Amino acid sequence: HAHGRGVIQDEALAVDLYEQAAKEGVLSAWNNLGVMHENGRGVPRNEARAFECYVRAADNGYSKAQFNLGIMYLKGRGCQRDVPLGIEWCTKAADQGLVQAQNYLGKQYEDGSYLRKDDTLAVKWYKKAAERGYHKAQFNLACMYEDGRGVLQDEESALEWYAKAAKQGNQKA
Repeated sequence: HAHGRGVIQDEALAVDLYEQAAKEGVLSAWNNLGVMHENGRGVPRNEARAFECYVRAADNGYSKAQFNLGIMYLKGRGCQRDVPLGIEWCTKAADQGLVQAQNYLGKQYEDGSYLRKDDTLAVKWYKKAAERGYHKAQFNLACMYEDGRGVLQDEESALEWYAKAAKQGNQKA
């Protein structure tokens, strides 16, 4: 009901269904409930409630909620800003293989925003997500190869990764 796939979209009903499933211990429901509260979909926007929902799922190992919780801590949304704790949660999600979290950590190491700039670590995280087929990481890794940042400059590898990203519809590639 949240996305209207096969049914009429009804975000308020989706929230009710997520709440029922969350009470039954369904971790994805806690995460989805957090997303609904964070974005004001089907309920008034409430970042503190979103944070609570993410905590319930993240504490039980749900990688998407760990990543969402990490972002909340990094940005101080629904909680006190805590960069080290935010990075810790994002890393937990990345270590479980969540490609979005892996790519995000790569970007943080590349940009030096929340982490000390380190192109070698940026490449490490981009490569993990790129090898699992995440087009944004494939593009980012291609850029690193093209510029020789964190790896030896390698135009052939850059072209391979750009091609993989483009094949998946990445507009930048």
